[in-house]
Parts: sequence; C-alpha cells; structure tokens
Amino acid sequence: MPTSNKQNSSRPPAVPAHAGQTGSPAQGWWHWDKSKLLQALLIPLVAVLLIVGIDYGITQIKLSQIPESLRINTNRDNIIGAQVIPQGKIYDKQDPTKVIYEGEVVKYAYKTDKIEDKPNEVIEKRTKHSRTIKIGEDKKKQTITYQLEVISGVPQYYQDENGEWYQADYGTTDIDTYALETRGGVTLLANLFSPEKVYATIGTFYPDADPETSTVDGYVVRNVVDEPFSTIRDSAGKVADSSATNTQIRLLASATSDQFNLLGRSYALFNTSTISANGVISSAIFSGYYSDKLNGLGSTDLHLAASTPASNTNLVIADYQNISRTSFGSITYANFLAAQYNDITLNAAGIANISKTGISKFSLQTSWDITNSFGGIWASSGDTYFFITTADTAGTSQDPKLTVTYTIVIPPKQDVIWFD
Repeated sequence: MPTSNKQNSSRPPAVPAHAGQTGSPAQGWWHWDKSKLLQALLIPLVAVLLIVGIDYGITQIKLSQIPESLRINTNRDNIIGAQVIPQGKIYDKQDPTKVIYEGEVVKYAYKTDKIEDKPNEVIEKRTKHSRTIKIGEDKKKQTITYQLEVISGVPQYYQDENGEWYQADYGTTDIDTYALETRGGVTLLANLFSPEKVYATIGTFYPDADPETSTVDGYVVRNVVDEPFSTIRDSAGKVADSSATNTQIRLLASATSDQFNLLGRSYALFNTSTISANGVISSAIFSGYYSDKLNGLGSTDLHLAASTPASNTNLVIADYQNISRTSFGSITYANFLAAQYNDITLNAAGIANISKTGISKFSLQTSWDITNSFGGIWASSGDTYFFITTADTAGTSQDPKLTVTYTIVIPPKQDVIWFD
C-alpha cells in the first residue's frame, strides 16, 4: 500500500527549531515567553521611573518658588497638628502691615526646643498650659505650697509619645504650600492612585467671655418658689445670668415637705464653624472645670444635653425651657473632682449636635431634671449642685471647653496632598 503524504489531522504540526537552537521545541517556546515577559515588565517600569523623576523635579521647582513669608517655619517632622481656617490673612515677614495672601489658610503647630525642668518643678503636674513649682513645705503642719504658672490661650507645651516635653510654636501658611512642604516629594502619582486625602486635627473651642461676640455661657433658674418637682421643672424661668464667673446645675428644697425652692440649668455655646462642612467628626469631649459641689439632697449625675437659647450671645429667662432631655453623656457626682477639668465624652447623639459650620449649643442638667424624677432624699432646705467656672473667669485655663477630633476630606486639586 503506497505511503500517504498527508499528516494525521489529529496531530499538531511540528514546531521548527530555531537556527542554532539545541534542545526540544518546548524549550524554545519557553525562551521566547521569558524574553517577552521581561520586556512587558521593563517598559512600564522605565515609564513609571521617568514620570516619578519628572514629577519630583517639578515639585522641587515649585518648592523653590514659594515666597519666604509662606514657608513653613520648621522641618515637617516637627509638625504636631494643624487646622484649616476658611478665611484668614498672611502677612509679609519683612513688612507685618502688608497682606500677601488672603483666603483659606492652614494654622499649624510644631515643636521647638525641649523644655528644661525648673528647680523643684513637679513634672507629673505639668500640662500643655501650665507648670507647677514646689515653693515650700511645712513638715510640722504637713503642708506643701505650690506655685502654678499658667499660660492661657493656645497650648504652649507638647508631650510626645516618649513622654518628652517640648515648647510649642505656631505658624500660618496657605493650603498649597502646606501640602507641598509637608509631603515634599512626588505628587502626581499620589493623586492618580488616591482620589481623596484625609487630614486629621483636633479643635478646642470655648464660649466667649462677657461681652460676648458669637457665643455665650451661663445659667437660668426658677427660684423663690415652693413647688413639687414636676412643677418647678416644667414652669418658666425667673433669673438668667450670662456674666457670672460660676454656673450652677442645682436643686434646692424649700421648707415644705417634698417641694422645692430652686432649680438651675447651665448653658454653654461654642463657635465650631472652623470644622467646616466637609469635616468628619470622630469624637468629642465636653470639659467643665470644678468650682464646687454639694449633695444635700443626695448624689445625682451631671448630664450634657442640647440647648436652643433665643440668642447665641445672651441668656434670658425664657431659655429655661429651651433645652433638650436627650442625654449626650454624663459624669457621676463621685467622679466630679475638685481643682480640675471634668470630662463628659459625647455619644453619637452629642456628636450629631455639633455644628460644623456654626454654633454648637449645649446644656447641663442633673439626672433628676433629665428624667423628670427626683430620686434623692428630700430634706428641708437641702441643696444638691454642681458649680462650674465660666468663660468670665480670667484667662481660658478654667473655661468650659469642647474638644473635637475630626478629619477634613480634601479632594485632590493640582498637586495638593494631605498627610495625618
């Protein structure tokens, strides 16, 4: 039978060997695939390196063109916090009367020199606003005398994660300069792969002292009455005070069994508009500085709730009922301690009450007031109260304060990059 020249259709055609190639045809295909793979990897890698190099060069040119008055005053590693302010001015360092920039700015804090301990300083009592010096001791009377050095306003001292204390200082620049100088490297690729950046910060807010400009604190009471608890709670106020140095959250009994002479509520408003609409609040703490306390009718908790006074800068007797009964958090009578700030951590409802573009309004009430149920032990002329210092106390070291931790989400624009 003659031999057929046709190949078996079920068998694939033979693969011709490359010239000078030894080994099996399969080895030849592996050699070809490996070289193609290397080319596929090398070409985009070289392109990325080229883009990075060009972008880095452009960034350095932009850094070199920043006016001296906008330059950050420190190495970026020393920056300990910053806050975006919607409207601000930056002045020429050589001519303080000349405005070189006006608009959205960044105020940043940075650490400078390490703090030297003073002789007889009590280091464990040091805070971001104060230093405590031991100036005398009477062993016979078993008394120690301290001198407290307080600097009001923005924090002056900073303690790092290792427990070291540094002097704090502050500067202001525009957003683009802050972004460039704090990241200092490539910007284009970062924007391509990260559509938005978050910038974390902590804001501390205080009410205004009298005369108020945007916010108020103080108290409103119903007093000189002889009424059951539900009546004194739900009736009209009789006295309002927004200039006293202490505010009172109080219940005072009358001489008539199970009736009361006075019920007081406190109010504290904060201008939190610098958080801005695109801020995302993660936590908040209300802090009230102890002035006095008493539990003559029994111990009750101190609660934070909302308020809606008729004015942001004054309190009137009608504000006695301009409050909410939803608790945002509380502190017990036992934990309300002398000579210090006492904190109430806000729950989700309390955080929701913070205005990111305006005035945040709060009240302080006893548990009995919140729940409309007197749970103490009535005594003739018995008095239970929490007294807290107000913004009308000198300085801000004892003012009511609201500390808010939040992030600002910034969409990428040009080469702006944000770091925590």
